Amino acid sequence: MNMNNLFLNIFISAIGLGYFVYGRKMVYIPFIVCGLILCIYPYLVADTSLMIIIGVVFIAAPFLLKRYF
Repeated sequence: MNMNNLFLNIFISAIGLGYFVYGRKMVYIPFIVCGLILCIYPYLVADTSLMIIIGVVFIAAPFLLKRYF
């Protein structure tokens, strides 16, 4: 594991933890689910660019769901 993947892993997992805590506090399921996914998926993906793309999608997903549904 190189330093870029390690940094992204920690950064994305920290965002996921924040989403999970916020989702539990506000009882909003999309934030809880995306937070759990953001905490787990960096350990399963080894490619840096794929990790960034998936991270951006799941970071934006709760806001898009909240806006359009």
